[in-house]
Amino acid sequence: MKKMLRSSFSVMMMTALLCNFVVFAQTANQSLVSSPDYLVDTGAQSTISPYGATRPGTVYDVSKNGAYKFSGVCGNGGPVYTEYLIVGKYTYNVSVTNDSSSPGALTYRIYNFSSNDELVTSGTIAPGKTESFTVGGLSQTSKIYIKFTSSGSGLTSLSGSIG
Repeated sequence: MKKMLRSSFSVMMMTALLCNFVVFAQTANQSLVSSPDYLVDTGAQSTISPYGATRPGTVYDVSKNGAYKFSGVCGNGGPVYTEYLIVGKYTYNVSVTNDSSSPGALTYRIYNFSSNDELVTSGTIAPGKTESFTVGGLSQTSKIYIKFTSSGSGLTSLSGSIG
């Protein structure tokens, strides 16, 4: 029975490695990393179905809830997105880190969902580097989100915040 469970687990892990991975919201007491095919246990909260392989639809108001923190992995050429559409400010301070163990550059693109997905800004971050910048020229009700893609073959770990 144990051997069968180990085999099943190994197959699931290999499948997860071949899938695109997801970016998650993260609070101080959460550490969430998963593929879109599996549920994530947040510990103190109930199990949630992860998001991120598609453009977000739920709104997160940074003026009421504070900075939105995210972390996760992407790879195999598929994009991943922040879990939420961010609202609440005219100007946002954004920080994105590409982990030093990542195999390639991380490209980010910030879109304004409220303006027909207009590209607001974009950039590329080398492995082991962090980029901090300001995104402005928005209304408090403009809904923005970030799309991430990796240039390397393998998994690119990322983290950051929008506040």
